[in-house]
Amino acid sequence: MNRTSKKVEKANELVKELYANITLPDGSSYLDYVTSVFQISRSENEKIVTLLMGTLEYNLLTPKDILFQFGMTVRDAVIAVSRFSDLSDDEYNNKVKNNPIARAVKIAEFKHLLNINKISQEDFDRAILFFIN
Repeated sequence: MNRTSKKVEKANELVKELYANITLPDGSSYLDYVTSVFQISRSENEKIVTLLMGTLEYNLLTPKDILFQFGMTVRDAVIAVSRFSDLSDDEYNNKVKNNPIARAVKIAEFKHLLNINKISQEDFDRAILFFIN
């Protein structure tokens, strides 16, 4: 990482440990996945949220942990970008759309999925239109 803040470095070190044994359904490393999305993310808070985006879903941290370590803005965005089973797709998408940092992280995630051919250009364009309108 070039010229990163102490908070970004702290988040990066934290997730290296937390995500060490987590794999995606295709067998790939979740840490590699978030690191790839991290490279696309722009602001400090977007980078931190990108790194932490799986911590609530995998029950690795609590919202309180995130609040104490990274502040309310990051905590709220991590909550917004986290997908929980009790939410419908529409509820989840609207939750992401209504938080500017979560929205930016989700767009970076879609860019990554487009780059690795997991989604089509058409699906990418449709997602972007939804999240920016």
